[in-house]
Amino acid sequence: MAIEREFIGHSRRTKADPLLWSLISGSAVVAAFWLTVPPQSGARSVQLALSAVAILGLALSRFWPLLGALTAGLATAGAWEFGMTSDPFLLASFGVFALALKNGTRRAPWWLLLAGGGVALAALLLGRPVGAVPLESNDRGVLLGTVVLGAAWVLGARTREADELAAAQIRHDERMRIARDTHDVLSHSLGAIGVQAGVAAHVETLTEHDLQDALRDIEARSRQALSELHTLLRAERAQNEHDVFGTLDPEWLVSLEALVTTARQLGIESELNVTGELSQLDSQTGAIAHRVVQEAVTNTIRHSSADSLIVSVVTTLQFLEISVFDNGPNTACEVREGYGLTGLRERVETAGGNVRFAAAADGFAVWARLPVRAAAGQPR
Repeated sequence: MAIEREFIGHSRRTKADPLLWSLISGSAVVAAFWLTVPPQSGARSVQLALSAVAILGLALSRFWPLLGALTAGLATAGAWEFGMTSDPFLLASFGVFALALKNGTRRAPWWLLLAGGGVALAALLLGRPVGAVPLESNDRGVLLGTVVLGAAWVLGARTREADELAAAQIRHDERMRIARDTHDVLSHSLGAIGVQAGVAAHVETLTEHDLQDALRDIEARSRQALSELHTLLRAERAQNEHDVFGTLDPEWLVSLEALVTTARQLGIESELNVTGELSQLDSQTGAIAHRVVQEAVTNTIRHSSADSLIVSVVTTLQFLEISVFDNGPNTACEVREGYGLTGLRERVETAGGNVRFAAAADGFAVWARLPVRAAAGQPR
């Protein structure tokens, strides 16, 4: 999103002063390719007039590319015919580039080829005034101009394709980020709610007190899930670049203990071992640490028959290392990554870390390593 906003801001700044840039670019081309060509005696005013029309076409190209290209192209062709310029249709090429950038394809349009052929034919057939450039030189100029205009079209079309691909990649990355955040916000709470509701519905030995406790836990988890979802939506509307969890709870140790407590409440013997100061982590690293443990605990609750869970978090000066192991048996030793593990891998690798998953007959393990960046105001 930052790249997209910067691109939009750059576009607005560029559009804010199109006349200035057109005058500067046009004046440079005129000084290099027009004023260096001495016209016939008394024809300097005609040369300047044609160059002014060509610069006007360049200015129009920013708003009406086709009109600007035709205006600059006709003025340049007239000046070529009377030997007043050596401009290889550079001023017209700006309009051609803008037109291709707007709605062009790699294949040059028929009208551009027809226009180039018409200019070349006119240069060959029309009478030549006294003092005009030699016919052979004029033909070379027309040929070079055709090459310049064709190159401008191809460059504009390729730039258009590159912009479309970049925009598509931005949209894809944004969808993936929203999918990860939505999964992380809802999966853990809804998974725990589903397990608690199943226990309450199918265990006949539950007392009325136990049933009320289960319903209170379900209510609390549903409210927490809705609160996190509202926070996520507010962050999206505000175009917040940071992970949404960074706005929820800065006490990472408290958050991790809450995750482990959820597993304990559902009958899984759980242990949390923390080494180092989590409070010194920046918000992004702390959020990812929470998400790693959250996804691992959620998978244990929803997809395994484990009765033991061990979570270890070790913070050093360089790395934050996380391991989560449950003793749920696995019939297959191949890990099949679903949306949760795929999103977890993407999140960790985006932060410059790495993650591994391992399934064995005696359990399932998740390992993650993240580079440590000190929080604001914390010494390194």
